[in-house]
Amino acid sequence: MSLKAEIEAVLFALDTPISLEELAEFLAQPVAAVTVALQELVDEYRQREGGIAIEKQAEGYIFRIRSPYVPLVEQLLPAELDVGTLRTLSVIAWKQPLEQSALIRMRGNRAYTHIQTLLKRGLIERTPQGRTFLLKTTPRFAEEFRLSDPPQGIAQALQRETDDL
Repeated sequence: MSLKAEIEAVLFALDTPISLEELAEFLAQPVAAVTVALQELVDEYRQREGGIAIEKQAEGYIFRIRSPYVPLVEQLLPAELDVGTLRTLSVIAWKQPLEQSALIRMRGNRAYTHIQTLLKRGLIERTPQGRTFLLKTTPRFAEEFRLSDPPQGIAQALQRETDDL
């Protein structure tokens, strides 16, 4: 494997900037070698004039969509969920399958709006259960939040994660 390819893969995988020192430590390479390979990679992306560039920020390096292409892809990017909707989603993920009526008792009537947002985003699904619905997360939820467990195992995965805190 080439050092440039390794750097490219790491930058692609991260959604936050990484410093040169962190990158060198992660790749177990000297900072000088990483500096040279990274600069070559930055130059290659600049010369090809594609839609993606490697940007140096105060915190480090990160892949970014070049500004002329941002309007083109903005419509594809999902809007961030507000805090209330995220909390509702976390309750569903933790307690799934969860009756909608129980969720409303826990989160209040605003949860109806949160449920609609989550359904539209494909993060949860609901199935009729008597006079209410059963709510659970979808594979898209696991994909979007980079969870390796299937929807039915997410509660256990969350429990394992919080046990370490």
